[in-house]
Amino acid sequence: GSGWGIAGSPFGGRSFPLYEPGDFHHNENTSLSNCIVTNYSDKHNVQSCDLVGLPDLCTGCEHVQATVATYLNRLASLGVAGIRIDAAKHQDPKELAQLLSRVNPSLYKFSEVIDSEGEAVYPEEYTPFSQVTEFKYGKGLDAVLSEPPASSTATSGPGGLPSMGCALATLRGFGEAWGLIPGGNAVVFVDNHDTQRGKDPAQLTYKSGALYTLAVVFMLAHPYGY
Repeated sequence: GSGWGIAGSPFGGRSFPLYEPGDFHHNENTSLSNCIVTNYSDKHNVQSCDLVGLPDLCTGCEHVQATVATYLNRLASLGVAGIRIDAAKHQDPKELAQLLSRVNPSLYKFSEVIDSEGEAVYPEEYTPFSQVTEFKYGKGLDAVLSEPPASSTATSGPGGLPSMGCALATLRGFGEAWGLIPGGNAVVFVDNHDTQRGKDPAQLTYKSGALYTLAVVFMLAHPYGY
């Protein structure tokens, strides 16, 4: 797309006030186009192609790293305490770590990495330099709380999570034993803007009433995660 920004600056043709076409990942024969993310089992496709039509910045390029680091350091100087790195899984973790090494270390950082079975990118790749969103946390609570306990024995469901109807008592060990990432690395939540709009109608959200309140109370009391 093309147009004018709110400050009156033009954009279009993969050119922006701060970045030129060469600052983005692009096809070999031209800097004006790029592949599209279509295959989450292919790490190169996930981290080097354009996501939903958005030009994909070359996170490993010097100009991009310097520009982003300067911006984040400016935020820190203004008193910003921390940042959330959106769609971190679409950025090479080594390149992202290199970029963040140029940022004020006092800035708290956590990366959004949606973990799904069979994909090429894993949350653990981002834990050396940031905490990471643990999407299985909400799914696990949903599996236990959404149905009355059917037995005292938990059965395995998709992704290693307990199936619906498992005993509430199993939450005593909720955390790493359930296949979640180490608690010290995890940012936990019952729902967020993505899961609230997801395709899974069983996922707990604010629309779930008292059951949702119970899940939030458990999350705040249980020691796993941040």
